Amino acid sequence: MKVTELHVESAISSMAPGSLQEDAKAAEWLDRVCHHHIEAALQAVGAEEVKYPHHRLLYERWVTRKAEGFYAEEGCAAVFGQLGQQPPPTAGIAMADAIGKRLPEVLRGEVDILELLFPRGGFEQAGIVYRADPQQGIVAEVVLRIADRHYELGKHTYRVLEVGAGTGGTTAMLLPLLAECFGRNR
Repeated sequence: MKVTELHVESAISSMAPGSLQEDAKAAEWLDRVCHHHIEAALQAVGAEEVKYPHHRLLYERWVTRKAEGFYAEEGCAAVFGQLGQQPPPTAGIAMADAIGKRLPEVLRGEVDILELLFPRGGFEQAGIVYRADPQQGIVAEVVLRIADRHYELGKHTYRVLEVGAGTGGTTAMLLPLLAECFGRNR
């Protein structure tokens, strides 16, 4: 195992169990919401209706996964009933649900998925998801613990490389925390 992998593993294992359980529940909800909408899209759209080749590849993969029993056969109410009455109020779940409801239109080429993700070319909606979603807490905690650990090991110079989707949501959340961390470790 690489040193960085050990730091990540250590950071995750030392996090508060309650926050991890909440994040795990939100992730499970997100999976279920996405699976429900994929199943609904497969029922609403036939293979011959899928307009674009890259959507056809995705559609065919979903059909294969469905045949393997990967997606829920129940309706949305049953899926939601399995996890409780209401999903956690996360921006990611809300966005997945809103976009998932329009998945048949996306597959038919009636609406562009990018317009749903970035309405009128703006990053606000997607940025909210990245800034507000509970999984961002895990990212922040891991990065801060790694930074602290590197400082303890005598490494006082940090280099940060951002790789992302371009919304800046993770960076906007992380930079102030890293600045605080660097100030605390001086």
